[in-house]
Order: sequence, then C-alpha cells, then structure tokens
Amino acid sequence: MSTHNSFDFLISELSKSPDILDQLNNHLQEQTNDSLSTFISQSLQSLIILEHWIWEFFTQKSQQLNNLEFFHTLATFNFQLIFHTKTIDAETKGLLLIPKNSHLLDKIFEEIEKIDDDNDPYLIIISRWFDNLSYLIHEHTQFETSPIIIHLCRHIGHHYLLTDQYKLYLTQLHQCQLPQSIFTAKQLFYLKTCSFLFRMYVCSKSDKHPFKGEDLLTEYGNDYLQIILVHHHTVQSWSKELLSCIAHLIDFICACCWWAHDKAIYIKTLVSSEQLFYDYIQGLIHIVSYRTFHERITSQWSNDETILIDSSCIFLIGALFQMKNLSCFIRSETTLSNIILEIVQKSSHDRISICAYGILAEILSDEQLREVRITDNISEFFFRTLELAWNHPTQCYKRLPIAQLLTGQ
Repeated sequence: MSTHNSFDFLISELSKSPDILDQLNNHLQEQTNDSLSTFISQSLQSLIILEHWIWEFFTQKSQQLNNLEFFHTLATFNFQLIFHTKTIDAETKGLLLIPKNSHLLDKIFEEIEKIDDDNDPYLIIISRWFDNLSYLIHEHTQFETSPIIIHLCRHIGHHYLLTDQYKLYLTQLHQCQLPQSIFTAKQLFYLKTCSFLFRMYVCSKSDKHPFKGEDLLTEYGNDYLQIILVHHHTVQSWSKELLSCIAHLIDFICACCWWAHDKAIYIKTLVSSEQLFYDYIQGLIHIVSYRTFHERITSQWSNDETILIDSSCIFLIGALFQMKNLSCFIRSETTLSNIILEIVQKSSHDRISICAYGILAEILSDEQLREVRITDNISEFFFRTLELAWNHPTQCYKRLPIAQLLTGQ
C-alpha cells in the first residue's frame, strides 16, 4: 500500500480506533517542506477529516490526551503548513486549520474552565492550536473577518484578557527575580496565547466595540512599562518563557497604540510623563540591541525574536511620528542608529527592514542617509512586493507600513 493510501486508510479507521494515532504520527513526521505540498494535495480530504476530528476531540477533555507526541507533531505540521507559501493557497490552509463552527470553541472554553491543574497538558496543546490560528491570521489577513475567528477573539477579550487573572499574571512579571515555577501552562496561555490572538483582532478592521485601545492601554500600560523597566537590564539571561511573554506583550501593546489605524493614535495614552517615556525607550533600545535576537530573526513572522524586533521597531516608528516633542530624545540616543543598521544588515524579514529604514530616515541627517545607501535596498523590496502582488492578485498580504517605505526613499 502506498504512503498516500496508507494514510487515507488510517483516517478512515480513526473514529473506530483512536489507537492508530502512533501510525498517523509517523506519517506526519515523514513530511518535509519539499513533500508537504504533494502530501496535502493527495490527502486533502483525509487531512480535513483529521483536523476536524481534532477540534471535536478537544471539546471532550475527559477523553484525555494520552498521545501527546501525536498532538505536538500535528501542531508542528500545521505550523509548517501556515508558512509554506509557494504552492499551498490560503483557502486550503483555512479549510484545514479553522474549526467548522464557533460552537466547538465554546465547548473548548468550557473544558478550559474546568481545569484545576495549572500545568495540565490540555492547556499546552490548546495553546499551540490557538497560536497557529494567530500565525495563520497574520500571514493571511483575509481570515480576520471570519465570523469564527471574530467570535474566538471576542471571547478571549471578554473572558481572559479583561480579567483579574490576566492582571495578576502581569503583576507577577514585575519581580526582578522570577522563579521558573511561575511560568505555568495557564500563565502562558493568558499572557502569550490570549495576547497573541487578541492582538490579531486589534489589528483588524473589524468593529471592536466595546473594546477600546485607550481603555486597554490605561488598564495595562503601567504594568507593561514596569515589566520592560524591570527586565531590560537582564535580557541576556531571559528564559524562553519570559522572552515569549515579553515579545507578545510588546506586540500586543504596540497593536493597541495603532488600533488598526495608519498612525499610532493612542501612543500618548501609554506614557504619562516625558521621563517615563525616556526610561521606557531606553529600556526598549537595550532589548533591541541584544545581538542574539538579531541572529534569530527569520524571513517569516514565525518566532518570538522576530515578533519582538518587529513590534519594537513599529513602536519606535510610531513614537517618532506621533510624539514630535520627544523625537529629539530618540535622535539623541546615538547607539540607536548603529543598532538599527545592524538589524537591517542581519534581518531577512521585509517588514523589519522597512521599519528600520523608516526609523533611520527619521533620526539620521540627509548626509548620513546618503552614506548608508538604503535607497537601492528599499527599491529592490518595493519591486519584489509588486511582483508578488502581480503574480498572486487574489492574495491578501501581511500589513506593511508603506508610509515608511516611501519615507525611506
């Protein structure tokens, strides 16, 4: 029996015998970036059955997650699927990864509320599924308007983000010395996964009433600033959990400042005084200057380091445009231009590069800009973007601050 037929046969037996997950696990592990497209085209219907079966499975936590390896393997497979851009279209990705209806999500949230163990494996697995939805929305912004996605994000906002529990977890991160034990699956679900998903909602053009950017910044801005001010000194010793939390908090707060507008309209709500702004910017610059992060930037928005650098650059560009009276301070931070130049030289991520060029265009003199010689790089990117749009006219691409592109030119 061929690999394709074998996989299809296993899927046909799935409802009769869930014990075949080990065999399915082996099939999924065999897939590489080169084979992924062929595998999906040959077994699309079987994969749809599997993905929908998983969402149904999650609604009944009493079944227990006995085969954790399979769930992690499938989550990794789905992650690779999201970032496979050459031959797998967005419609196929959405068909596979988005649950059939919002009722499934409601039942999953009911199961989450029953959990007593803060490190229950169920929370770890569900977090991976929700994180993948966030990545999917970011890579293919047309899914922002999916009623199921909107329902999910609104539930996250009302029942997890705007809660005392979320506030408590933020407060925990105020400590200088963080015991590793505080990073439970539940805490990461709140601070990383829920922030990640709701950030996608914030960036969408959907009606976000009753959520308001000013209210969220007023509620959580001081906690966020305190976290940055406390931990920027020790960036080289951050655990992967702390890095993940801070990266997604920077991204979430930055999204609230922009609130799906072309300008960071609410950035002034975040900082109550000039001195606080100075201290925060210095902390952010210190974090962005950590060279290990530069080396881990990927060409796709697929890891915490890329998200951290990307959202930090977007915040800085917003600060330069919206707080003109304080922009002189940013220009006075002479190390910033060197850091940004280094990021540009190492970054393979288009949006980070364009934001970095936008920052340089604001903080360097015309003579310094000519020495940097960024025009050719920006033009190359600009025409590459046009080529992508020409070749894939129906594709909704990721947000890109074109204003910064033009500023850089």
